[in-house]
Amino acid sequence: MKKATTLAALALCASLWLTLAVVPASAAPVHARWAEEIALNVSPDLNAYAGDYPSDPPYIHWLGVQNANQYENYTKCASFVTLVLQQAYGWDENYFYKWLGHESPFATHYHQAIKDGTGFLVIQKITDIQSGDIIAIDYPDDAKDTGHVMIAAGAPTLTLRGATALMYTIEVIDSTKTPHDSTDTRCLVHGCPEATQDTGAGLGVFRLYANAAGTIVGYTWSPEEPAYYDQTSPEDERRDLKVGRLQLR
Repeated sequence: MKKATTLAALALCASLWLTLAVVPASAAPVHARWAEEIALNVSPDLNAYAGDYPSDPPYIHWLGVQNANQYENYTKCASFVTLVLQQAYGWDENYFYKWLGHESPFATHYHQAIKDGTGFLVIQKITDIQSGDIIAIDYPDDAKDTGHVMIAAGAPTLTLRGATALMYTIEVIDSTKTPHDSTDTRCLVHGCPEATQDTGAGLGVFRLYANAAGTIVGYTWSPEEPAYYDQTSPEDERRDLKVGRLQLR
């Protein structure tokens, strides 16, 4: 793992990023670095999956930012992404309301924005995914949650070339109550059994499948999770996954 450093100085440069059209491919964008910093540095006792918004509001504290003396995280998946973007680029709740129609968007709002190309460049090929890209999943209407949203920590790695599909793994940063795999940072202290695993912000491994053209055709929660979510069935019947690159404005 990379040794994370406090990124308070980067906040001074946020306005410079707002002049760019698309997050550049040459380096991890600011929001990915803020996400990685909290994921790799927050201790389990100060890291938790949040309650319901707005009655139980989420928060992230970065060491050295606004006089915080420790790392703390209390978010769900979407509020984690939103608070990271706020920290990275100085966007307030009004900005998110104008952009996504909600002051604290849910995963489904990020998914819809990527699908519509609203503030996102839609990533069509799996090999085009890079650090900082937003991976959003929209669940069917009968699901308990609206979906899930993650930040890509890097490009996908091809792990298996099958007869009908290509298998990739990709490191993701998110806030979840279910860690992705046994190497997940939320499993490093207390292990991965459900009774002891930690929740909240962390970095884990997600699995993607693509066809020969590079189009994503399926995914699993991790390389160790057997449940496969097909992306070739009708969109309104599946847990639909979209990938988008943030367009700064």
